[in-house]
Amino acid sequence: MKTMLTVRWQAGSPRGIEFANRLQAMAPEEAADELFDMFSLCAAEDLALQIAEDLQLKPATARRIAAEILSRRGSPPFI
Repeated sequence: MKTMLTVRWQAGSPRGIEFANRLQAMAPEEAADELFDMFSLCAAEDLALQIAEDLQLKPATARRIAAEILSRRGSPPFI
């Protein structure tokens, strides 16, 4: 598992792009497994945007991952 600081620092670099591409190729459930702890303190209404911006993911992919994380938290989907 990567830390939030590492992922944000690597965003846009070849390593960060590789990580983002890998997440986008995963099922949302698998990507949520990778990111759940990393975004545990993020507010539900900000989650999809934070995932998209911090990891430089496509907004649609970030929304699907965020929806899965929110369902695991038991939070209403603000997406």
